[in-house]
Amino acid sequence: MNNSSAMMALGEMRKNQSSLDKQLKKVASGMKINSAGDGASEYSISEKMRVRLRALKQNADNVQTGCSLLHIAEGAIQEQIDIMKTIKQKVIDAHNDTNTSLDRKTIQKEIDQGYDQIDDIAYYTTYNGKRILDGKTVREAINSWSVRDAAEMWTDSADMNLIPDNYGPKANGDPEKYDTFLSYLRRTASISTLGLSASQTMSGGQDYQAQTSVLTVNAADIASLDKKGITVTVEDADGNAVDTDSFVFAYDTSVSYENNPTVINLNNYSTVSAALNALRSSIQSKVTGMSSVTVFTVLGNEITAVSSGNYTTSYTGYSSVDTSGNPNASSLSFTQNTTAGQQRKTASYTIAMPSAATNVETFISSLVYMSDGRVWDKAITVNNNRTYEFIDSGQSYNLYGAKKIDGSNTIDLNNLRIAVNNGTDIGTAFANLLKNYTGGTIETDGSGNVTGLTIYANVSGSAGNSRTVTVNEATLSSYDVNFSGSLDGVSDILEYLNEKGFHFYVNGSDNNWVEIQYSDGTDEQEMGARPASGTGSQTINTIIVDVSAVTDTKSLVNAIYSQAGSKITSAYKLAVKADNVLTIYDSRGYNVTPADIADGAFDNVQKDTLNVKAEKVVIQDTDKAGMSTNIYVPKTSTDHIFKFIPGSYDVRNYNVLTSEMREQLLGTGNTEGTLDKGINYLLDAQTLIGAQISRLEMDHKNITIQSENVQASESVLRDADMAKEMTNYAKANVLTQASQAMLAQANQNSSQVLSLLS
Repeated sequence: MNNSSAMMALGEMRKNQSSLDKQLKKVASGMKINSAGDGASEYSISEKMRVRLRALKQNADNVQTGCSLLHIAEGAIQEQIDIMKTIKQKVIDAHNDTNTSLDRKTIQKEIDQGYDQIDDIAYYTTYNGKRILDGKTVREAINSWSVRDAAEMWTDSADMNLIPDNYGPKANGDPEKYDTFLSYLRRTASISTLGLSASQTMSGGQDYQAQTSVLTVNAADIASLDKKGITVTVEDADGNAVDTDSFVFAYDTSVSYENNPTVINLNNYSTVSAALNALRSSIQSKVTGMSSVTVFTVLGNEITAVSSGNYTTSYTGYSSVDTSGNPNASSLSFTQNTTAGQQRKTASYTIAMPSAATNVETFISSLVYMSDGRVWDKAITVNNNRTYEFIDSGQSYNLYGAKKIDGSNTIDLNNLRIAVNNGTDIGTAFANLLKNYTGGTIETDGSGNVTGLTIYANVSGSAGNSRTVTVNEATLSSYDVNFSGSLDGVSDILEYLNEKGFHFYVNGSDNNWVEIQYSDGTDEQEMGARPASGTGSQTINTIIVDVSAVTDTKSLVNAIYSQAGSKITSAYKLAVKADNVLTIYDSRGYNVTPADIADGAFDNVQKDTLNVKAEKVVIQDTDKAGMSTNIYVPKTSTDHIFKFIPGSYDVRNYNVLTSEMREQLLGTGNTEGTLDKGINYLLDAQTLIGAQISRLEMDHKNITIQSENVQASESVLRDADMAKEMTNYAKANVLTQASQAMLAQANQNSSQVLSLLS
């Protein structure tokens, strides 16, 4: 028999027990949702929120590690900025002229250490073993200078096509065909306005010849000389007597003679020759002016006297009577043979001066003139070794004033022009001008008009008759670059000219050249100072011409002339021939291998692309792979700081050893220096780091707020209301206990029925 009451009570008890168990779990755990059975939708939503909460916590941790990485980078870059400050201070110190070259070398050593330290910081600053200042991610590509191992042609730089393609290309890799300078020429010439042919010989040179006098005494023996006398007279070049003295030969030296002659004691001599030698000695010691006698000798009965050109010697007989009137000395018997002397004369040549009617410009153009587009100078060479070259600085084309003969003495005819314009007649003005350089004597006619200038030989006597006055003319090796029409139809002249140019090879070498390159200034503004051109085997003098003010070919020619003329360090110079024509010429003034010239800029310094790199760090601050924050730590090695292509330029090129490089480092006027550009790069990097730190800190705050809100929402869904749940628990507990009692009561009812059967 079934106990339906007990079965019903049992079922209710089980329900109440299940409810009690659930309420007990909620009260014990504090959550109203402990499993999907407690509320399937609520459980699902809650679990999703818990996943989100865990993700947000990791996002917050990721952002914090990102901030830590950036703080390390910030500190490292600040250290690099401090080093750059020190380097700039050292450069300022080095630029002070109280320092010697040795001081600057010492300062440079400190600067080099600073550069090395900057690179060390860039390469070895790490976070968790990861280099953070030596990035590999390309953020942008900018133009920068690249220094190649060998020269290359700049793209499109030869497009103006000013130079005819007559030869080439070069063996050194220059792809452009080229043309050749006109050769230097020097040749014989004449100057009709001065009456000069190619060569004229000096004349009138005469050697000095001394006066020679030979006195021959007629005496058979020494006894025949007794009581014989002679008078010696010396005269100057004008015939005036300088001194007269008489001499008497005698055995008796006690006799008195008229005018007190010098007595030669014959007792002391045994031959006529010996007595005459005594006479020679007496004459030389007693007669004034006989010191001019360079040779005074005795040979047999002859006395020979050779005198200078200033004096002559002559002999006359001498006689005397005693107090009684009787002769006591008579004239010596002799003959005299005299050869007259002659003065030394210097050879000369008289250059005729232009007549007073000669036009000064016509005369100047006969000495300095243009022929076949080239300026020729005439020159006079005197004495085979001294050349006087005529130039004219008064012309606008300054090749007229350029020296064209090496070693010559230039005579500027503009001074003649000035003198004539001030009223001096051309003959006098030119004679004075020529005399200032050559010396000589100005010749005049009877009316005092200047007719010529006598030029003298540089050796005296007849040797000067071989000296010459010759005429030649010379023109320099040159090349005319004609810009006519080169800008016709060009709408944007600056853009068209920028980075174009031409170059010419000097000294006959394909590895030594001057390069003229036009620039509108944008390259230097964008990329900074241009590195020096040239390699170990190639000498390149690159001259940048600022064309920002060029409006036509005339202003282009003037810009090249004014800016490049003083910067060409070789023998080559510039001149403006006409509005559209620029002349390049070799100023050496002798025959050399002509230069070659070609269109285009051929240089080992090239405009290249610098990849500006940074270390890219992905901060996973969301739970989606494609949704994250990218931060960048700029690369701060010296190549990036100074913006040059890695491997093409060495940081030690930025030194303080030359004034030019120090100015490049510090800047001049409104030009920003290399050091300031480097400091600004680091400050920009520091600013970027700081901005990204701020961004991550804001990101962290946002994640925290999200986490708090999700946590609150999840709590509403899952957390238990303890008061309510305790009430439900008490209810379930009472019901469970009641159901148990009812079940016991139902079981007792069955037992009572059975008791009736007993």
